[in-house]
Amino acid sequence: MAYDHAAFHVSDLERSIRFYTEKLGFKLLNRTKAENYGEIGAFLDFNGARLELLQSINREFVPKNLKSLFVPTYALKYRTWKKQ
Repeated sequence: MAYDHAAFHVSDLERSIRFYTEKLGFKLLNRTKAENYGEIGAFLDFNGARLELLQSINREFVPKNLKSLFVPTYALKYRTWKKQ
């Protein structure tokens, strides 16, 4: 099992993409649209560390009043185990 990506909900996808690519050096991999979840998104990469940005398209983004870092999604990937 290995780290795959972290996901963050953002209020403005385009502004967030510009920040991560222009200021932090991430590379935009692709954009997504999941109408069944009511979200648009983008996957970015920085030296193998992948980040997914998500923006709601059917409702207003309301940030939570958090006192520490909150990662709503932490995804892992793994290879299928083969019997020996």
